[in-house]
Amino acid sequence: MNCMGALDGKHINIIKPDRSGSEYYNYKGHCSIVLMALADANYCFTYVTIGAKGSGSNGGVFNECKFYEKLQNNQLNIPPNRPLLNIEKEIPFVIVADDAMMPERIFNYRLSRARRIIENAFGIASARFRCLRTTMNFSPQKLQA
Repeated sequence: MNCMGALDGKHINIIKPDRSGSEYYNYKGHCSIVLMALADANYCFTYVTIGAKGSGSNGGVFNECKFYEKLQNNQLNIPPNRPLLNIEKEIPFVIVADDAMMPERIFNYRLSRARRIIENAFGIASARFRCLRTTMNFSPQKLQA
């Protein structure tokens, strides 16, 4: 109800740029740039950014994107807190994202189910735009949005 969407990053493999060292080398052993996106419950992307170097973590990529800056500065026009179904207390809007350190098993299960939205949205996008499944032979500057 009060969920703005699910947020995650997807590595898009690229050919190693000249003189880039390990800047684009990711934890999977490939060179990549990161496609970070927020998708709603209908698999519609509501925010997309691409171009961060593959060596960065999802948290680091998120902290450097415009969405995070606007979120921190209250510039996203997020609706005010509102009650959930059958609950009088007003609850803020949230973004579902991965966090491996959550201690509660039931919460983790529900969070995992909610995060499937962004994973499925990436799957749908990859099926439609098959280039997202291959290594792209472009410079990172040409792939940035």
